[in-house]
Amino acid sequence: MSTALRVIPERGVVGLSVRRLALWAVLLSSLLTLWLVPRQLGVVRFDMKQTMAAFYLSAAKQSLTPARSEALSARFNEALQRDIARRMQASREWEDTQ
Repeated sequence: MSTALRVIPERGVVGLSVRRLALWAVLLSSLLTLWLVPRQLGVVRFDMKQTMAAFYLSAAKQSLTPARSEALSARFNEALQRDIARRMQASREWEDTQ
């Protein structure tokens, strides 16, 4: 048994052009897929109730003075509002590019 490679002769111009057409079709569909995939919108789910409950549970475990508790709540609320605003802005920017 021989392990030498056999060269398959081409069957004229028609066979070559069909191969080229198939190669171009694969290349074009691959490029189109690579272009479309990063543009798909990812859905983000955010459970506000669970987030707030986790914060309150964590804050309740600490022995804070009323002033420190109020400051902690204010910082949490500001961070939450900032994050929500950032996500909404990113969503609007994405929609503008579509």
